[in-house]
Amino acid sequence: MAKAPSYASYNIPEKFSAKDTWVIPSNSIGIVAVGRGGAEGANYKPDSASNAVDPLALSDQEIAMIDYARSHCDKVVVLVVSANAMELGPIVKGGEHEVDAIGFCGIPNDYQYGGIAKVLVGLADATGGLTDTYLYDNSFNPATINMGQ
Repeated sequence: MAKAPSYASYNIPEKFSAKDTWVIPSNSIGIVAVGRGGAEGANYKPDSASNAVDPLALSDQEIAMIDYARSHCDKVVVLVVSANAMELGPIVKGGEHEVDAIGFCGIPNDYQYGGIAKVLVGLADATGGLTDTYLYDNSFNPATINMGQ
């Protein structure tokens, strides 16, 4: 039996490429999931993300996926699947790649994914919100100075 890869061994594809065969109705809601491995017991090393200047910033490929969804869908929801506080400045209200909603999922288990699906289809109310102290730029967070060392 093949062993599932750990968070630390997962590689983000180097290049997003849109498929010509995708047919997306214009009134669709695009859902883009972004995330980073690393949490307690699995340190995320800053030099492990070759596709981003800052490993907790959105990479060019993630921005390309978000922009593709923005250009083909009526609304776009970004799900942040990460125990780390990713830099979301470009996609927040007023950002260059602004989306309609951002949902912070953390590192959910199968039970929590059921709850996320219920929120997305309107069967449950998402009562929380990202705080106003969620970082736009991790370089200003003193807690990240020793990250990966």
